Amino acid sequence: MFALALAASTPLPAVAQPITLHITANDFFWYVPNSDAPAFDDADLRLTIEFDRTSAAFGRTQQGLTVHAFNIPYEVWYSWDGASLSIGEYPVDYGGCEIVAQSFCTMIDNPFSATPTAPFFFYADGKGDWTAATVAVTATSAIPEPATWASLIAGMAGLGSVLRYRRRRKTRAAI
Repeated sequence: MFALALAASTPLPAVAQPITLHITANDFFWYVPNSDAPAFDDADLRLTIEFDRTSAAFGRTQQGLTVHAFNIPYEVWYSWDGASLSIGEYPVDYGGCEIVAQSFCTMIDNPFSATPTAPFFFYADGKGDWTAATVAVTATSAIPEPATWASLIAGMAGLGSVLRYRRRRKTRAAI
């Protein structure tokens, strides 16, 4: 009983959980009618971020960040507000980004859920500030869900029982 109470009151150690995001943004337009075309027709960003998602909010960092591909030539940084990731060249504490010339920003709500969303993706270039009409986010967690673990264990148990059954059957046939 004492061991159970002690285990329940002991906090779990912080574990960095990686998440891989694929963010696409299309159909950029300028806030005010403009005859210039945007510098980029679409944005394609693939990255992996590894941090303890139970941690308190933190500001602009590249720690645990791996950018796999990005077709816009801006630096990638991120910040965490406890629920959302701000990804851009100048993410600020507690969500959002500072937009300056030659930068971009997007915010990912619920990044560790099955359906993360990005309410916006915009970038600034020498012609102005552009925003995407369409933003799509897909996330892949490197740590399987509990149901995946249960399926894996059940499958291994089933495979073990089939192999055991075959071995017994061969032994009986030999006798």
